Amino acid sequence: IRSHNAITFEELQKKQNDAPKVGIKAADMKDIAEQLPILQIGQREDIAKIERQFFSDEHNDYDHAYGKGMLITNGTGTGKTYTGLGTIRRFLNSGKDRILLVVPAGDVLKEWIKTARNSFGIEITQLEDRKDKGKGVVITSIENIRDNQKIFEDTFDLVIYDECQRI
Repeated sequence: IRSHNAITFEELQKKQNDAPKVGIKAADMKDIAEQLPILQIGQREDIAKIERQFFSDEHNDYDHAYGKGMLITNGTGTGKTYTGLGTIRRFLNSGKDRILLVVPAGDVLKEWIKTARNSFGIEITQLEDRKDKGKGVVITSIENIRDNQKIFEDTFDLVIYDECQRI
């Protein structure tokens, strides 16, 4: 039994997938909440921090790595995968569509692809071999990244490493 005001996760997913996919107000919590209603407040706050780092002119200095990186170190089970996928959705919404995911091989890689499609409406292409750089949002394994020279010849709007301590 649920109250008339309660909304299910599936309803939130539908709302999120139906949200306009064009434009963002960088680091704006209300805009993030409207575009990514399935995320928890802490995940939204992390996305706002990421967007300030990447899109804010005030972070274009040495102390902020010229807006070129962010490390999310939240504990196990805090939803870093959802934060990463929410960040990808926001980058896509802002017109930045060349994105690389580097994750552990096997089930983790498959779960990223499945969750991206089902929960965020994002299609991720797994790179077929070590000579494939793909198009759009692509994913490869930590184990294969260093052998794929085509990846290093390309320019990406965003690179996300999962389990980066393994690199």
